[in-house]
Amino acid sequence: MGTCNQFLVGMNGSINFLCYPDFDLPTILAALLDDKKGGRFEIRPQLANVCVCQLYLPDTNILLTRFLLYEGVAELTDYMSIEKYEAQPNDIVRRVSVIRRNVQLKLICQPRFDHAAAKHTLKMPDRCAKFFPVDSPSSPMSLYSGLSVT
Repeated sequence: MGTCNQFLVGMNGSINFLCYPDFDLPTILAALLDDKKGGRFEIRPQLANVCVCQLYLPDTNILLTRFLLYEGVAELTDYMSIEKYEAQPNDIVRRVSVIRRNVQLKLICQPRFDHAAAKHTLKMPDRCAKFFPVDSPSSPMSLYSGLSVT
């Protein structure tokens, strides 16, 4: 059986809690516990006056976070793909779509390995950001994008 995991997405489009690849391992993202040092992976509109709605698609593990602004509407879709017989850990998939008009979004990916006790290095080949923990048994984290990463 594949790895079982859980993550928490806040109303601001931020993954605020994640232990990876197993739920009983140290946190990689823990802004829920410490907003300044805990780490987050956030995708949100750059504007302040936003109305936010969240819902799960019926009978799925797919979470929709919709950002409603005067300037437009954007939607963030989050889910974890579950591979039953794979040796690799499950992936978190985040897809953002602009539904109406022009919405500028900001992405912040700040992993904090081993309950924020371990530092990390970052390598950025095309369309990927790879975070490698230093002096920690934690697994590396990779962020893949359909766009070039800068």
